[in-house]
Amino acid sequence: MIRIFSYSRESKRMETPSILELPRHLADRGRMIWADLEDPTDEETGVLGGMFGFHVLAVEDCMQEGLLPKFNLYDGYIFNIVHAAESKNTEAFSTIEVDIFVGENFLVTYHQSYVKGIFDSRGQVAKNPGSLLRSPDWLLYGILNAMGHNYEPGVQRLNDQVEMLENAFLSLPGEDQLGTLLRLRSEAYHLHRVADLQQDHLSRFGRGDLPWIMEENLLYFRDLYDNMARISHMADHLRERLAGMMETYHALVSRRVLGATKTLA
Repeated sequence: MIRIFSYSRESKRMETPSILELPRHLADRGRMIWADLEDPTDEETGVLGGMFGFHVLAVEDCMQEGLLPKFNLYDGYIFNIVHAAESKNTEAFSTIEVDIFVGENFLVTYHQSYVKGIFDSRGQVAKNPGSLLRSPDWLLYGILNAMGHNYEPGVQRLNDQVEMLENAFLSLPGEDQLGTLLRLRSEAYHLHRVADLQQDHLSRFGRGDLPWIMEENLLYFRDLYDNMARISHMADHLRERLAGMMETYHALVSRRVLGATKTLA
C-alpha cells in the first residue's frame, strides 16, 4: 500500500493525492510530500524509480530485505537504510528494515511490514499535518524519534532475559541453557551492530554539512545520536555479560569431560 500526504506550507492544508496526481504535487516546491510505501505492490514500487527518479541501486536496496543500516548521498536526495525495533511483545529481539529518501520537498519511506513508529507518525500527520510536514528534515526527525522509542522496551526485555539466564547459571549451569545463551548472544550482537551503524549515520545528520538538513534542527538529530549511542553501549554491555556466561559454560563442559575421562581411567 502507498499513502501520500501533500502539505501546502502556504495554505497549511493537506491533501492525499493518488499516484497519478503525485507528479503535479512534487513539482510544486511550496508543498511538502510524504509518500509511505508499506508492503507495496510492484506498481507502487515503480514510483521510486519512475516518478521520483531514484537510482536503480537504491531501488534494488529497497526491494532486498535484510540489509544493514546504510547511508548514501545521491544527486538530489539522501538515501538512508535504518532499522526499527519490532514492537511485538515477544521474547526475541528483532528489527525491521526501513528505507528512507530525503529530498528538497519530499520524504519517502519504504518498508515491507508494519512499523509502529511510522504508524504513529501517520496518525500525528492526520491529526495535525503541520506538526511534522513543515520540512523533510523535520519529518525525518519525527519518524526516527518515534522509531527510536521502540528500542527501549525491546532492549529491556533482552536485558531481563540475560539477567534470568545469569541467575540460572549461578544456581546450576547446564547444557539445557545453551540454546537460550546462543539466541541471546545472537540478538545482542545484532542489536549492537545495528545501533553502532545507525549511531554513525545519525552523526552525519547532526554535523551541519548535509543538504536539506536545516541548521535549527541539528540539535534534534544530535539528541537522536546520543540516544542511539546509549543503546549501542547497552548492547555492548549485554554482549560482555553473555561472553562471560559462554566462558563459564565451556569451563563446565571441560570439567565434565575431564571427570568422565578420570572415571573411565
